[in-house]
Amino acid sequence: RNAIAAAAAIADKDAMAAHAAATAAEALVREQAGEAAARRAAKAEAERAAQEGARREEARARWATKAKEADQRWKVLRVRSAVDGREVCAIPAGRTWRVEQLKAAIEAAEGTPAKQQRLLRDGHLLKDDEEVRAVWAHGEEVALVRIDDSWLSFLDDVGDGLVSLGDLDEELRGDREVVLTAVRGRGLELRHASSIVRADREVVIEAVRCDGDA
Repeated sequence: RNAIAAAAAIADKDAMAAHAAATAAEALVREQAGEAAARRAAKAEAERAAQEGARREEARARWATKAKEADQRWKVLRVRSAVDGREVCAIPAGRTWRVEQLKAAIEAAEGTPAKQQRLLRDGHLLKDDEEVRAVWAHGEEVALVRIDDSWLSFLDDVGDGLVSLGDLDEELRGDREVVLTAVRGRGLELRHASSIVRADREVVIEAVRCDGDA
């Protein structure tokens, strides 16, 4: 009986040892599986973060391109008084705008009728049909000269033929704006202009356009 009991005890110990070994092996497998899962999760997270970073970088590049394109299409032009240099208004102007559109925007912003505006860039009078991009090439400012009503009324009379260049003094016959106003309605008025203005290509073109004999 003692031998049987001893054998049973040994068998129990062996079973317990086997169970402990199996438990340890199972724990090791679980630990290794957990580590593998953690590595897979870390890898997946790194890949997700990399993809997110790439998407953000692509979005930043896309918006930078759009901002650059927008900057090329639009620019804020500062309008200053030609008298005292005071800023009158700031106009977001389109690259494809013409000066007449800029004048309309100035009228809407600060009230001076477009007809009474004369815009200068570096002392050069801007024509209504010029593109605003020509202004951008020389900076982001234009000077505004406000024309009084009496001068506008006089130009209207010249344009309507109520006043002839031949009736004006030498100074006015040498005024480019006055002569242009006259020849746009009556090309032959060019003959009364001063020699300097008669040599102006644009003035001559306007006169001939109105009257081929000019």
